[in-house]
Amino acid sequence: MRYSIISYSFRRSFENGSMDIDGYIRFCQENGFTQLDPWMVHLEPGLTDRSWLAQVKATGEAAGLPFGCVAVDGGHIYEPTAEERAKRRQIAAAWLDVAEFLGASQVRIDAGGPEEMNDEMLAIIVDGYNELIPRAQDKGLEVLVENHWGRPSTRRM
Repeated sequence: MRYSIISYSFRRSFENGSMDIDGYIRFCQENGFTQLDPWMVHLEPGLTDRSWLAQVKATGEAAGLPFGCVAVDGGHIYEPTAEERAKRRQIAAAWLDVAEFLGASQVRIDAGGPEEMNDEMLAIIVDGYNELIPRAQDKGLEVLVENHWGRPSTRRM
């Protein structure tokens, strides 16, 4: 069985400087977690600095913890215009590259959109995931659908 705690849970510690990504990895190792699930905000330097990202990967490897799921915000699927959707796809693609580099097994991507959706909006989301999933699979990644933002998955359906 694999289990973890997402680094988002420590966002306030990251914000006040009492924890960084290395501290998160140490915490997970010391508390018996079996994988690392970082929130993309805690990996942002890795978008432009692969040597920094390589150090993070090496720290995880030294701790004996693989990267599991990278939680991606800002790369959501739904936007009302094609131009805005294209920008979000670029963000998602960049995070797919980061997840692949780390050897992660999954990425979490929000559906996005308003709480109340019509069929056209939902079709855009379906098409977006259908575009993203093969790109992720080519990198050895599973795409997880985030359900706390955008179309509700269990309410009023």
